[in-house]
Amino acid sequence: MMKKLFKLHLISLALCLLPLCLHAQEKTLAYYNTHESEILPDAQAAFRMGDYERTLELCHWHYIIFGDDSAYTLRDKSERCKQLTKEMNELQSAGNVEEAKQKASAILSLNPNDESAKATLSSEKVAHPVQAEDTMTVTSPVETVDVPVETDNLKDETVQPTFEEKPLEEPVVKPEPTPAVTPIKNHETRSRFVVKAGASILDLNQLSQTIAPGGAIGLYDLGGSRIGLEVGGFLCPGLSSLSASLMGLDAGLVIRAAKGIYPKLGVGFFSCKSTELTDSATLGLSAGGGITFLLGGHFCVEVGAKYYPAVKVGGTETVSTAGASYEFPSSPVILSGGIAPEVRIGFVF
Repeated sequence: MMKKLFKLHLISLALCLLPLCLHAQEKTLAYYNTHESEILPDAQAAFRMGDYERTLELCHWHYIIFGDDSAYTLRDKSERCKQLTKEMNELQSAGNVEEAKQKASAILSLNPNDESAKATLSSEKVAHPVQAEDTMTVTSPVETVDVPVETDNLKDETVQPTFEEKPLEEPVVKPEPTPAVTPIKNHETRSRFVVKAGASILDLNQLSQTIAPGGAIGLYDLGGSRIGLEVGGFLCPGLSSLSASLMGLDAGLVIRAAKGIYPKLGVGFFSCKSTELTDSATLGLSAGGGITFLLGGHFCVEVGAKYYPAVKVGGTETVSTAGASYEFPSSPVILSGGIAPEVRIGFVF
């Protein structure tokens, strides 16, 4: 009774652990998209176990998720070990023990935990493979034939029985070759789409009146490269107290300097228009740059600055003298010019 109860508990425990085991084996690309921190440790563990196919697959997924080259060293070592393992097995099958051991030593220099290379290095003799055309002769069981003995002529002599051998030849079939594994593409392209929103201060001398909200969209890592592009725009409604409004567009070149770090340089175009004179507007150019930081793979923060020249627009000025008021043309300074800081946050797809 106790043994039966113990077996039931053991079976229940196995059924409880079965989903966990299946979950551990089902780490796909979709799983790693939400568990990015696990992919590189899993790739390193697969490499130590000598599973180079899985290591290459995980390195490939790491590039898809992160878009950087932090797994390239592990990928190159895995490709080298995979090729050396193939050559070692071919030499071992051909009976070239010493050459196979040399390949095993090369594998262990890259991966000291490779059990297959350790076994080859400690082996003394490698069996020759059976070829398809080789045949094996199988002798059928011996059949004993009784021979009558004439007791009159052979008194004490022992009669030796005769044997009949029927050889049977059976061909040995060579095992089917293992299907070739499609190599993993290590440089699949993946571009990143970025959307950001934020604000800039166009003139630090007029802080409350020159806050300009804006946004930008960008395409980073074009074709899997380090190059990207970004365009943005802004509008400054606070200049209404200065009888003017200002809006602008800008474009920049983005370069991936390191993992998650994207510096940007660009130029912009702006238009400052008087709210008093409909046909009066001042056009100009600005220049600037910034750095975008990717956080957690899906969020980003940009810190930057732009340079604006001094901006004036046409207008009128009322002058009163001798009890009368007169309108005279004037060109008030809207922006004093200088560095305008800028901050944006956004999402990465």
